[in-house]
Amino acid sequence: MTDGTPADDPQEFRNDDEGYRDWLRTHRGGWVLNVGSPSDGLKLHHAICDTIRTRRAHTSGGYVKVCSTDRAALIAYARRIAEPSIECPSCSP
Repeated sequence: MTDGTPADDPQEFRNDDEGYRDWLRTHRGGWVLNVGSPSDGLKLHHAICDTIRTRRAHTSGGYVKVCSTDRAALIAYARRIAEPSIECPSCSP
């Protein structure tokens, strides 16, 4: 990473679809926390989950993706937000 963040630390992507897609391409074994509107809450996915790999915008309009190669670090990040985390039923992370 060029920003000095260790690779396993959760990395936030906000209004950065290109950076997010690059992260997915280079971290296929990683995890993604989808942070949506307050009513959507949080959803945890494998980085290879089809539901988060579409071509549409991913990190705008109130959506943020938080990515990590360390699932436990991502779960700890989610707990700091204090919203319930729901695992994706499609990829069962």
